[in-house]
Amino acid sequence: MMEPLPSTERRLHTRRPIHRAVSFCHGAGGHGPSEWTLGRMEDVSTGGAKVTVQHPVVFHRGQRLSILCLPEGDVSAGGQEAIRIEGQVAWEGDDHRCFGVRYG
Repeated sequence: MMEPLPSTERRLHTRRPIHRAVSFCHGAGGHGPSEWTLGRMEDVSTGGAKVTVQHPVVFHRGQRLSILCLPEGDVSAGGQEAIRIEGQVAWEGDDHRCFGVRYG
């Protein structure tokens, strides 16, 4: 019987796929429109999420972020509102087009 290969997975929580538009602020407080960048949340867990962007963004591990998960569909009908998440950068992709955020 073959032994399983050792896993390189370091996540504590299982990630679930999601495809949600987000806007995130990595500047000083998110008070101006130029400080926010559009992206896409690709997967989530109880501990964090992966976000992708079209244009490279350079982060520092531990950098604080505010993320707005944007509502889907017609918001004029009421119901859905943007959800604000506070977190910090846990990792970033080599091409600077994706990053992981740890909640809190």
